[in-house]
Amino acid sequence: MFNTYQPWVIKTYGDLAKTKTITIKKYARILRTLRGEEANSAENSKFRFWVKSKGFHIGQPEGYDAKPADRIIGRHAVTN
Repeated sequence: MFNTYQPWVIKTYGDLAKTKTITIKKYARILRTLRGEEANSAENSKFRFWVKSKGFHIGQPEGYDAKPADRIIGRHAVTN
């Protein structure tokens, strides 16, 4: 079953899939875009526009009360 299920998951939810899921790789690219680390070029202008149109930002929302679990870093955390 695993041999059938894994390729389907990768095809459906992987980095190249047409899905609304934000993968770890895409999350890292969003962060680079928000930090201004992505070079401005014609190739990534559509992605930069998409990030801006979604209203992504770095940081906590106003009025957010920090919780102890906020400091937990998972094994898939993007820290750069």
